Amino acid sequence: NLNENQEVANQNLIDAWDMKDAEARIIIFCNVEGPQQTLIEGCASSAEMWERLILQYANAAPINGNLLLEKFFNYKYNPG
Repeated sequence: NLNENQEVANQNLIDAWDMKDAEARIIIFCNVEGPQQTLIEGCASSAEMWERLILQYANAAPINGNLLLEKFFNYKYNPG
């Protein structure tokens, strides 16, 4: 938003948002393992980091689910 002097009227809100985004990026980066850190390095925002993580693991989720079902159906009862 620009005011009558063509200056950004809500710069304080933008700065606060940027600070929260930087904090979120630090939290995400510090709480994932090395391979995931490599995946999200260079992201410009926490939203972009989250999107990359979701895309990476959304594809793996159905595969993991199928493997779990396969293990379940191959499970044999052991009376001991």
